[in-house]
Amino acid sequence: MEQGVPVDVSTEGKDDGFTREAVQAAISPMLDQVNTCLDHLEERNDCLPGRLQECLKLAGRYILSSSSRSGRPQAIGSP
Repeated sequence: MEQGVPVDVSTEGKDDGFTREAVQAAISPMLDQVNTCLDHLEERNDCLPGRLQECLKLAGRYILSSSSRSGRPQAIGSP
């Protein structure tokens, strides 16, 4: 079966050439792909808080080092 072809999964009482097992077998690989993509997104999402914390610490250090060199506090992006 081609990907993206809509299939009526309610096969009870119909003889359209598709059995419930055939429909399930056809969509199972697609569901596996979706699950794999969701797993990858979840892994990336789990890393985001730690990476954001690192960025905030680096930005804080940059601000502190910039203000100590110039003798006055500087906003991020200030020359």
